[in-house]
Amino acid sequence: MTDAGYEAIIIGAGVQGTSAAYHLAEAGIARILLLEELGAPGRGSSGRSGSMLMKSRENRTKIALSKYSYDWLLGFEKRFGEPLNFNRIGFLSLVPPDLVDRYKAEHELRLEMGVPSELVDPGAIRELSPAVETDGIEFGVLGPDDAVIDPDQLVRSYLTGAQRLGAEIHTGEVATGIEVHGGRVRSVFTSSSRVACDIVVNAAGGNAAAVASWVGVDLPIDNLRRSLFFVECLSPEVQIGPMVEEAGVEWYFRGLGGGRALVGMGLEADGSVSDEPDLAFWAEVQRVASRRVPAFRDARVVSGTSGVRPLTPDILPIVGPVPTVEGFFNTCGWGGEGIMHSPAGGRMLADSVLGLETPEIPWEACSIGRTGLAAIK
Repeated sequence: MTDAGYEAIIIGAGVQGTSAAYHLAEAGIARILLLEELGAPGRGSSGRSGSMLMKSRENRTKIALSKYSYDWLLGFEKRFGEPLNFNRIGFLSLVPPDLVDRYKAEHELRLEMGVPSELVDPGAIRELSPAVETDGIEFGVLGPDDAVIDPDQLVRSYLTGAQRLGAEIHTGEVATGIEVHGGRVRSVFTSSSRVACDIVVNAAGGNAAAVASWVGVDLPIDNLRRSLFFVECLSPEVQIGPMVEEAGVEWYFRGLGGGRALVGMGLEADGSVSDEPDLAFWAEVQRVASRRVPAFRDARVVSGTSGVRPLTPDILPIVGPVPTVEGFFNTCGWGGEGIMHSPAGGRMLADSVLGLETPEIPWEACSIGRTGLAAIK
């Protein structure tokens, strides 16, 4: 460890940054500092999602990440001393004719990997979710184990666990650069100081590409905006059934009780966050949503928020060391799935720092050196 410094500095205290801190501290890294530019942890995109914990993902790597994370979170109370806020409601994808082959293949892959998955015909869809019109839908794919969780609880618990093991957090302190000397990181520059360290973890979410550029690494990440709307909708049918997405359209909804529903859509190019509903975009979301759920024609926006989905070309995260800069590690590019995969991300990050493998997860598929990911200048 450098004199008067830290073993590890983590840039970003969202759900992946706090999970990294917890897993590193648990692994024995003695002095850890989280730097968070906002006034509190988890105030970026981590708290601006549909908040689902899902096994029903679309490829082997994501299913492996989900299975590990799901099982890990089932032991939440034993680890953190409080029950996990967990509501198993299921997740239903509505599949149009042009996506039949893809979703059947994904269904078969899930079954092969031991993930519950069910094909349901239009009649069964209407029984599961009576608010949904099924015209033009061939079938649905239901993940019955998928659940709603609380991202604020995850961030708080990871951070409290890390602090109990000696980690520190500085909020409102902006990282502005990284000092590299002799091919390895030496310190992090912030808005108020220069902090010596041996390891830097890039968990900066939508700012991850900018942080990586400080050490000469070009991360192929595009930030897409994801808007969430909390709407008043008096139809009782909207409250019945699982969370529903319309495949190929990228909009989804679930009932919240009390005559309200969450409606989201992630096809915006603007990669910024907001504490207010994007009412200009709501007109488009309502147009699309009400074709499938007519009750949303009369829905009224009560509040809303927007987060960022940092997406890589192959829609997989970038986790682990950068071979050109000793001591620099990434955990980024999670594409809006950082919450549900936070246990796996923290474990992989900690293992990579310690030079260990993570046998439960296809490590190479998430590495910066994987085939087709041009990430180093």
